[in-house]
Amino acid sequence: MTQTHILDDPRLLLLVTGLAWSALIALLKKAVNAVENKIDDNAKKVSALQSEMATIVGDTKYRIERNFRDLVDESRTDIKELGVCIENAASERRDEIAKLEREHDEKMESLRRECVSRHEFRLLSINMNEKIETIHKHIISNGVKD
Repeated sequence: MTQTHILDDPRLLLLVTGLAWSALIALLKKAVNAVENKIDDNAKKVSALQSEMATIVGDTKYRIERNFRDLVDESRTDIKELGVCIENAASERRDEIAKLEREHDEKMESLRRECVSRHEFRLLSINMNEKIETIHKHIISNGVKD
């Protein structure tokens, strides 16, 4: 059989065409399997990356929350210490003010004891005027004696 006889025989032509189609289908299946394997590999890689990202995000979230709680606790401690300092300073200032008020009251009492009141001054003035008038009357009536 020569080349022309092969192409003339429909069974052989059908056989060759069938083999060609079978080979093409086998190659396509192999290509599809390769693509599916690549897709599966990529899906596994994506899944692994997603898992890793979730772990990283979870760890980061935990660290942020922990740092925030630590910062809040430190701030509370600082605020309490500041409150104690403010209370101590206010207490010291109240004590100083009370001491100054006592000193002021003592000075005022001392001045009050040293000074005469208006009423006492009026009485003293009236008494002095009466004595001066009495002396003046005595001098006028009796005269000046050496």
